[in-house]
Amino acid sequence: MDLLNMLSRSRRAEFQRDGARVLEARLVEPRRFLQVVAGPRQVGKTTLVHQVLTSLDRSSVFASADEPALRDAAWLAAQWERARLAAKDAGKNGAVLALDEVQKIPGWSETVKRLWDEDTRHRRPLRAVLLGSAPLLVRSGLSESLAGRFEILHLPHWSFDEMRTAFAAIAAIAVVLAAIGLYGVIAYGVAQRTREIGVRVALGAQAADVARLVLAEGVRFVAVGVVLGVAGAVATSRALRGMLYGVGPADPLTFVATRNTPVWAMSFSTPYR
Repeated sequence: MDLLNMLSRSRRAEFQRDGARVLEARLVEPRRFLQVVAGPRQVGKTTLVHQVLTSLDRSSVFASADEPALRDAAWLAAQWERARLAAKDAGKNGAVLALDEVQKIPGWSETVKRLWDEDTRHRRPLRAVLLGSAPLLVRSGLSESLAGRFEILHLPHWSFDEMRTAFAAIAAIAVVLAAIGLYGVIAYGVAQRTREIGVRVALGAQAADVARLVLAEGVRFVAVGVVLGVAGAVATSRALRGMLYGVGPADPLTFVATRNTPVWAMSFSTPYR
């Protein structure tokens, strides 16, 4: 039950990157600039924008040009019109339009410029967030048509500190589950050897001797697991080399820190009591 509570709390405490606070602060300011969230793929741009839109006390429209269907300037204008209607219904708080992978729309920057300038002239309370995972294409469009109309929020790859903060709860749960599983295996082995242990005690074996027997068996399990785990981790990390940032694929500190020594120390400290 405690484990279920931990999982429930970890789901509710959703991690947000630092850029979320910056974007939210910009969107509650008086309308001045387009907000551009740019960065490589798989760094959490879409998730970050969704988190911000959810936390804001105003209407929002999210549309993605990353879908298979044809996306063109007419589609972009249609999404903008949807957001205008939402802003009109929302009153003075206005609305936020978020366009994902906008650089995939041909001539997107000219269309955005026209629509943004129209909203500025008519004082419409509509803010816009543009997302793009091709920095060169995004910057090219911004410099050609939208100079002086935007602010860029660059979202880089995850840092080690961010990953540690985001996945600490999940890692703790994984350690607990591993400890429970290993404890079960060792406890079962001890239970199967109850008669043997009884005979050893009857013949004069001390508690320390029995403890050493159980510990030796536990260490054998752990040693095999560590060897297989480290070999698998090395192979996997090399395959994921392109997704690592701030740490090498065979970083010794990372491997030492993830050997989970406390797991086996906890696991077979109880069965022989």
